[in-house]
Amino acid sequence: MKTRHVDTQRWTLARTDADDVRLLAAALGVQYRHLPNDEFNHTSVLTVLDRNGMLREKTELLGKADAEFVAAVTAAAQKSAR
Repeated sequence: MKTRHVDTQRWTLARTDADDVRLLAAALGVQYRHLPNDEFNHTSVLTVLDRNGMLREKTELLGKADAEFVAAVTAAAQKSAR
């Protein structure tokens, strides 16, 4: 968190062992590899899970907003605010 200057008021980070990371990455459709410089190269993806951990929305669009994804997330946020 310190190295990446993560705002802990906005983000919650978790960590687990390598086997569980592989399972989570596979469930979310994220591919990754550990690089020799100790960094990671990974799929760029935004994923929205519901309260039960079920996948609700996902986008891999880069460079511009995915209008369908934004609309779905906005609708879900408005629904949960009620």
